[in-house]
Amino acid sequence: MLQYQPMSTSEIIVIQDAQPTLGELIATITDARQDIARNFLSIGQSLALVKAGRLHESGGFESFQMFLKDQRIAIAPQDAERFMAIAADPTFQKQAALGLSKMLELIKMPTRERQLLLTEGATLQGKHKAVEEMNLSELKRASQSLRREGKSRCDRCGRWVEHVKELDGRFYGSGSNHSCYEYEMEERRTISAGRIPAEQLDTVLDTLRFESVQPKITEDAVPLQWLPESLYQLYGQTLQDRANLSGEVSRDSLQQEQAALKKLVHLCQVRLREIGDTLEVLQELDGDA
Repeated sequence: MLQYQPMSTSEIIVIQDAQPTLGELIATITDARQDIARNFLSIGQSLALVKAGRLHESGGFESFQMFLKDQRIAIAPQDAERFMAIAADPTFQKQAALGLSKMLELIKMPTRERQLLLTEGATLQGKHKAVEEMNLSELKRASQSLRREGKSRCDRCGRWVEHVKELDGRFYGSGSNHSCYEYEMEERRTISAGRIPAEQLDTVLDTLRFESVQPKITEDAVPLQWLPESLYQLYGQTLQDRANLSGEVSRDSLQQEQAALKKLVHLCQVRLREIGDTLEVLQELDGDA
């Protein structure tokens, strides 16, 4: 049986020259799986040898993926790729003492950020730490901080992006990989184009207030129209008007927003009931079939 101690690049080459058999590699992986946290490098190295030499074919496996499903191996494809990536990186071989959890967190990072963190560490809560000194939670925070460098937060989706555009003091992601700015502009154009005239607004709100007091829903009740465009328009317009008040809040504006939200909640509840009833019917039909 092959030993499953972490190997250097030169040792891997020696093993490759010796051409271990599939049986030996399976024995190594099976034994190493008893303590994956300590032996992940050996697992990655063994898997890499099997895949590179197509040794799984000598065992009757149609593919490397089928080999991973064997009960003696039982490693998910994505985990196998991570183990092999870690084993193939000389940097990780020198950092074996970090442990599997930290290794898996580091492998997610782009190469530049990973090398920077490994060589220079990071400052956390005013204290500089090397990777070896960080716990997993601290490593994740340091990784996240590096990813955000030079980026701005999109106020629409909350993601950190490289390019943003400003609208009314808020920032929206823009560019080939982010479209929040374009979505925001399109929504504003739609709301402005269908704007409810001021003289009709009170009538619309009165209607919504009246309809928000709903009788008990019966089995033969007529389903309400699902989220009518007028409701989208009204709520969007209400928010747009509030944004134009330069932060001022009034009782009327809040009551208008509250009325629209009550209507929205009711329509959502009715729709959820309709979906639930339909799913029950479909389930019964499937059972009969």
